[in-house]
Amino acid sequence: MPRTMRSPSSAPSQETPPRQSATLPPPLIVKAEDDGGAAVFERGGAYWLVFPGGRLDTPAALPPGGTVQNTGDTLTIRLPLGNSGAPNILRTQAGWRIGGTGNAPALAVAPQIDVPSGRLNIPAVGASRVVVVADPETGGNLLVGTLRNAASGISLRRDFAQFSVLPSARGVVVLALSDNVSMRVGGNGFVIGPAMPGDNRLALSPEAEVPDEIAEATRVMDLPHGELDGLLAQLKNHLAEAASVPPLARGSSRLNTARTLLSLGLGVEAQAVMRLLASEDPHLAQTQEARLMSSVAAVLADRVEDADDLTKPGLGTSDEVALWQSLRALRLGQKPADVATALQAGAPVILAYPDNLRRRLAPVVVEALIDAGQQPLAHKLLSNMRNMPELGLARAMEMEATGDIAGAMAAYDALVLGRDRLNSVRAWRRLVELRLTSREIGPREAADQLEMRLAAWRGDAIERDIRERIAELRSQAGNFPAAIAMLREAIDAFPDDAAMLRGKLTAVMTAMAADGQADRIPPMVFVSTMERNADALPSGEAGTRLANILADKLIALDLPARAAAVLDQIMQGSTDSVERARLGVRLAEIQIHEGDGAAALAALAKSVPPAGVSLPEELQQTRALASAKAELARGNRERALVLLAELGGDAADSLRATTLAQMGNWKEAGEVLAGLAARTIPASGTLDENARRLLLRQAVAAAMAGDSATLQQLRDQNGSRFADGPLSDIFHVLTAKDINSLADLPRLAREIELARAAPDALGGLLQRP
Repeated sequence: MPRTMRSPSSAPSQETPPRQSATLPPPLIVKAEDDGGAAVFERGGAYWLVFPGGRLDTPAALPPGGTVQNTGDTLTIRLPLGNSGAPNILRTQAGWRIGGTGNAPALAVAPQIDVPSGRLNIPAVGASRVVVVADPETGGNLLVGTLRNAASGISLRRDFAQFSVLPSARGVVVLALSDNVSMRVGGNGFVIGPAMPGDNRLALSPEAEVPDEIAEATRVMDLPHGELDGLLAQLKNHLAEAASVPPLARGSSRLNTARTLLSLGLGVEAQAVMRLLASEDPHLAQTQEARLMSSVAAVLADRVEDADDLTKPGLGTSDEVALWQSLRALRLGQKPADVATALQAGAPVILAYPDNLRRRLAPVVVEALIDAGQQPLAHKLLSNMRNMPELGLARAMEMEATGDIAGAMAAYDALVLGRDRLNSVRAWRRLVELRLTSREIGPREAADQLEMRLAAWRGDAIERDIRERIAELRSQAGNFPAAIAMLREAIDAFPDDAAMLRGKLTAVMTAMAADGQADRIPPMVFVSTMERNADALPSGEAGTRLANILADKLIALDLPARAAAVLDQIMQGSTDSVERARLGVRLAEIQIHEGDGAAALAALAKSVPPAGVSLPEELQQTRALASAKAELARGNRERALVLLAELGGDAADSLRATTLAQMGNWKEAGEVLAGLAARTIPASGTLDENARRLLLRQAVAAAMAGDSATLQQLRDQNGSRFADGPLSDIFHVLTAKDINSLADLPRLAREIELARAAPDALGGLLQRP
């Protein structure tokens, strides 16, 4: 897979200690044969300059940190990494002149894969000798093809089963992963093929076309590629090297060890090594690459709290940094759409990563791109990773996103039955959602199907999200107790997310309070649900409504004391002064019903709003009336009458008349009822039941007070307006004319018969407020 050379954008920022410059005054002069070539590449934390048949003519000009090695007739010079790119080399009559940095960009050559012959052809003008040098990173061998004149190099890394072609500034560098790999000068450049004559093929496969935005992705980290065995060998060599030198000299070995661990996808181990590097070589640990590697290791290890460096300046603006910033955000729970820009910029970088790391990242990146609506880029990435089974879910998601619903359902079904438990659970959820969207099933069936496989995955955000979705579907289906129970289980299972989940629980309870939903829930179910989740009761009108319904259902279960206790608890926990006052009235009404006036007054006192908070007029009237009722429950009728007289209004006057009647003050009771009737009963037309009852109460009071004039007035004005029925009969008995002759005897007999039934018919009429 291609990998770019270190770009200028990846140089350390001003905040990080710069590497030692590779600028070389005075210049180095290398004597060489007329046809001798040269190669320049970066490896093992240094720039390598390879000259077959070369000899250093100016050893005194070697800069600090530079080394020279002669192996056979091959001269190898290693120079410190500089900020301005690879060292500049020029061909002269005497040989090679090395001086300064910042070469003009090398002409990148592209390998030509010849699958039938099993060979790789790399065009290169001026191809010279191929030499072998020891690779400091893997402990194996590098095949280095040198060039005489043309400044041609490989800009992108390409990995094959038996070898890798590495990036270079000049020449061709091949990392052999098998003993049966050779490189020779041939054709119009170099040919990579089998080393043994009997083996005439290498394992090559044509690479997919790499889109420009992928090929040009900029990176900071220089991670080694190779097969698993080769990377493990590298790791062993780096660990041995670190153990063989003093602590202050281990920085480079530690960094190489961490690079290899990241290539293997081992975030926890890489983070541990980077912490050792920070303690042993703080200067090196603050370079741009080291800082990024530390954050990358933290993200891979699911320790995103240790990856805060990704949010700080100094890491540059490369595509690779954008990739890991978006991955960190996704791990923190942000939605793919929220990081779409950074994700789109950084996603192509995964194609340049070693296989193990790419397999870990590709599913996360591609699935997030699809969820963010970036299907074109996701498609390009999928096209370049056709043989990666880890991308099965992403491919199914792409089908769904592009409208291939039948294909997506079939792909999800296959994943559900697969061995990967995580993909099975995620595919099952997406399959259920797809069935719901296509109306194959409804919310209740969708919730049942999700809950059926809930036990298949436990303990992380996936389980939490599924529980939230089940609760949402149960709520949509009208099964609020089940939705609330599911969210309560989630709160108990995920205490770190309790605040967020409790908010969702409150939202479900608010929906339950609307449109009479709670009224349809059986009393026992509703009571147990409310008592279990009192901490999530919504504030405001919805909370008051639920509390009142709870009280009604408890009273219906003949549990008034329990209803009062629950209301008291809810009232004291309320922070809304108005709703607290409403709850206080409801609690007082229950206490009054139970005959405990003192407790009712105490409830009203505890729910008085603080100074400066005004209550709605209707609520003030209700609380004042409750106070009067509480005084009556205490037996303090005189105080109640004073409160009712001050309050006024229809309800107060009705209760006041009842109280006066109970005290035997029929005349004043009649006057109060007369005033109430004048305000509420129309002058003409048929009387409704409430009007008939009020007139009957007034007639009883007049009869008990011996007020014949009032009785006659009631008979004359309203007798004909009474519809037939028990109340009409009793009214006519009370307001009947006196017996004046024998002709009135039949009427008297009928009135006597009605009078005998009057006590049962009145049924405590005078007690009604």
